[in-house]
Amino acid sequence: MPELDQDKQAKLEGQLAGGMEKPVSESQVNDIISKEDRIKALFKKLGSRVEDVKLLWNMLVDYKNGKYKELPWKLVAAIVFFFVYLLNPFDLIPDVFPILGFTDDLGVLGLVLAAFSADIDAYKKWLAQNGDSVTKIG
Repeated sequence: MPELDQDKQAKLEGQLAGGMEKPVSESQVNDIISKEDRIKALFKKLGSRVEDVKLLWNMLVDYKNGKYKELPWKLVAAIVFFFVYLLNPFDLIPDVFPILGFTDDLGVLGLVLAAFSADIDAYKKWLAQNGDSVTKIG
């Protein structure tokens, strides 16, 4: 996966971790969740990172359904941003280019995972304790 230069990576991490001024709305979360079939259709193109995408999806759905309430709003916003970016075929590198088109999507995924690793680890721990009661995507 190509890497962003350090300045761009720092700026994006800052935006994901702390630069957002207001939380995403419930309607924005609902809008992303309503696109589950479109997201599933992208799984084959995400290669080895598909499990990370599924994890973020399950976090968002468990949060929305009230099963997991420990997500900071900045992480909810970052997850929604990631899925909007993933679904947008006209992003930094258009998805119409085979393989190359998803490298920027995977870069954004990596930034979300890195910026919120402690919160994601807490969710994984919660999953281990409550695995039978959580949402699972295909």
